[in-house]
Amino acid sequence: MDNEFEHTEAEFDTRTAGAVLQAERVNRGLSEKEVADQLHITMHYVRAIESDDYEKLPGKVFARGYIKSYALLLQLDEDELLKLYDEFLAWRSHEVRETERFSTTCKGKSRILPWLIFLVLAFIIGFLCFWAYNSFFSNEEITRTGNEVWEVYVQGANAEMEADSSSSEIVG
Repeated sequence: MDNEFEHTEAEFDTRTAGAVLQAERVNRGLSEKEVADQLHITMHYVRAIESDDYEKLPGKVFARGYIKSYALLLQLDEDELLKLYDEFLAWRSHEVRETERFSTTCKGKSRILPWLIFLVLAFIIGFLCFWAYNSFFSNEEITRTGNEVWEVYVQGANAEMEADSSSSEIVG
């Protein structure tokens, strides 16, 4: 059968299976309902195939079967369309892996952030406590207090020495 819509290999490489099927359906003047009736599937599935939204189909095996049947209906090369479908799935899974890798990286960083904040706050609080302790109990007060004690001790010693010397004068 003669194909009204010629497809080049470059055209298949840049387009998706759904886009090729939709373009050929429109080119042949078929409606979604007519295709759905001839393939014995719902219009919802025809729309999902044409929009490359394969998650709406029952599974990969069904998607491959629907694409193959759709290609045969439109007299297109089903192997080439299945190749486009596989390439699309490979590209989509690569995108999903990249997204998962990015989200995993972000989650790992978000686990570290609370601990980092906690450690910084603990350091600041510790530093403030150390500063307050040194401000209120500085060496000057300790030295002054120590000097006062020493003066009291020395005065007491001097008083004893005076008492001893006066008692030795009395005795002697």
